[in-house]
Amino acid sequence: NTDMPAVTPAMIDWWFGWHLPSSARYRLWHPKAHVSARVKEDRSHLQDDRARYLNNESYVDEYIGKQLKKLAIKFVPPAQFGLRDLDQRGATAICAVTADRLLRSDGGHLVHLILPTTNGCQMRSGFWLGEINSNIHLLRPIVNRVGNARTMRKLMVSNRMCLDLLQHCSEEMAHLARFLPAL
Repeated sequence: NTDMPAVTPAMIDWWFGWHLPSSARYRLWHPKAHVSARVKEDRSHLQDDRARYLNNESYVDEYIGKQLKKLAIKFVPPAQFGLRDLDQRGATAICAVTADRLLRSDGGHLVHLILPTTNGCQMRSGFWLGEINSNIHLLRPIVNRVGNARTMRKLMVSNRMCLDLLQHCSEEMAHLARFLPAL
């Protein structure tokens, strides 16, 4: 959980739509760990913040701990993860399927649920990692069977990686909370 004083859920939607097409903007978020970013479809011209990122894909290079990860992040509507009626609560959610670009396999899901508070908002971040789904059609049955075996999951999603991801997320969201209101 990250408390974000003076930040609104609408600001988070704006941020995700605004920073996607630019590596320089992406690096603002975590100057030490974020290396580069590009987006499948630049939708900067759209007025609706969510339309800029929903059903779009971001290709990022970033350090999680000491490892440089080359990720694809496919942003999906929150309803796809069972989150509904967020607008009625004044909330928003950033939901995505994550993939390792080098392995060409989906490997996780993320949810950043942003709820309004009396002085801003709180972001509750959750990750589901290690559910391998190959993006190479012919290899999918074999890769999925081997990749989803318990032993392989423990190798791919180690305790160290989980702790590094926890630290990375905590740092980037706390940093975002500090500069986003002024931006």
